[in-house]
Parts: sequence; C-alpha cells; structure tokens
Amino acid sequence: VNFTHNKGPYGFYAFNQKRMNKFENVIERLPEIRFDWKNAPFFSERLYYESNTSLVNLNQKFSRSPTDEHVFRADSFHEWTFPMKWREFKLTPSANFRETIYSRDKDESDAFARTAFGGAVDLRTHFYRVFNQSWDVWGIEANQLRHVFEPSVRYESILHSSVSNEELNKFDSVDSIDDSNRVTFGIENRIQTKRVVAGKMRRMTA
Repeated sequence: VNFTHNKGPYGFYAFNQKRMNKFENVIERLPEIRFDWKNAPFFSERLYYESNTSLVNLNQKFSRSPTDEHVFRADSFHEWTFPMKWREFKLTPSANFRETIYSRDKDESDAFARTAFGGAVDLRTHFYRVFNQSWDVWGIEANQLRHVFEPSVRYESILHSSVSNEELNKFDSVDSIDDSNRVTFGIENRIQTKRVVAGKMRRMTA
C-alpha cells in the first residue's frame, strides 16, 4: 500500500509493506514515510538544494524462520549543487550531508546516530549531427533527425562516515554507506526529431 503527493518543489510519500507468505524473504516497512524537497534554487539562481527525510520501521523476515532483524530508522539527506557551464562543457560540483538515527545496531545495542558527508563532481559535454531525413509512415512522423552523443565522467566520494556499515544490518542502500571513492564514466546517445504537436513544431527525444 502506498500514497504519493507531489506539489511544486516538494513531495510526500507513505508506504506500507508486510509479508503475506511465510516462505518469502521480505523486508517489511511498517510503515515508511518520506518527505522530499526537489532540486530548487537556494538563496541564489546558481546554487541549488535538495533533500529527503524519512522515517521507517524495518523488519526483515526470513523464509520459514522464527528469527528476524528489525530496526527503527530516521534518515535525513541534504545536498547542494553549483552547476557551471563553459561553451559546450557542463561542470557540476556538489556537497552533501546525511544524518541517520538507528534504534539499534547489528548486536542489538542502544540507539545511536551516524553522520556522513561527502561530495561529487560531474563533468559532461555533447556533440551532435543532423541528418536531413523526413517521413510520415504509419502515423510515425519525423522531420530531420539529430543524433546527440554525450560523454560524461563523475567522481563521487563519501569523505567520512562516523559508523562503519559492518556494524549495521543492511536493509537497503542507506545502511551500506561507508567511506568510499568512485569514478563513473558514461556515454548517452539520444535521437531527436521534430513533430507537429497541438499545431506547433516541437522537438521530440527517443
């Protein structure tokens, strides 16, 4: 069962999941509530801020086993980005901060908090070529084709996590966070054309 409400820059999400059959391995969320603030200008047209805050009661049920793992978790993530552009290059540095409160760790000790902060740098550019091909066959219309090729490289780092993920039961990606560095290379290809929509010529992407 889930409920979602989005309005303007924010969104609200509620989710409830319970195991129905004892032979399944299921992570129950009884319930999960999350508030999202979407990426939006932050006291400046160049600096952007987004966040999400969640409360969830997690209970991992194992197939045909009386034992389970459970924890109550409150998590709040905040990120600031500063996108920049020079000619055809886009550079986006970011910094983030996360605070997570657990009711217990893997050894069932008392409640504790984990603090983590990090950052990222994303660099990308694009090249394109236009093909003068047009057709209207079986209701599929195309007026010229544009092939866009976008290479990118992204460096992400969690500079510090106050609690090792080895001390936590891992229910999802939030619990797997630990000090790390990662570089990701990417290539994106897009095919664009123009079609008449509501009486106006508009660009469409496939």
